[in-house]
Amino acid sequence: MDLSARHAVELWTLGGRCYGGVLLIKRDSIGAGLELLRTAFARVPQGAFTLFYTPILASMAEGPRS
Repeated sequence: MDLSARHAVELWTLGGRCYGGVLLIKRDSIGAGLELLRTAFARVPQGAFTLFYTPILASMAEGPRS
């Protein structure tokens, strides 16, 4: 994420934030993870993130692993 931010590659930075949100959810920080995903997805241009959208939604649906 640092590298993509440093080189102003916004879409990759947003992708990193989405996966950071997924990681928080998996670590039982569900509220923080969902908030990070919500704010990141709100900034993604429509249709620009379709390759990663479904796997991220699947991870959200799985929720934390106990």
